[in-house]
Amino acid sequence: MTKLFSRDEDLVIGNGLLGPCSPISFLRDLNAWGSLGWYYEHIYSLADGKTPDLKLSAFTALLRYDRTEGKTAKAVIRN
Repeated sequence: MTKLFSRDEDLVIGNGLLGPCSPISFLRDLNAWGSLGWYYEHIYSLADGKTPDLKLSAFTALLRYDRTEGKTAKAVIRN
């Protein structure tokens, strides 16, 4: 059986203690949120007609996603 290419293996904050198999649940969660942020940031880019940045790191994506969601939440609350 041939294994398909998966981007998920690259979408980690770090390895070992900082990785998705960390014994510290917060760090495991951070990796999951980084991966989620990576996909959402690319969906936003595609929706805006931009080319996705495939070199975007999971950590940077997490920060951008958090900022984007924060701005959206503030806009919804104001209206």
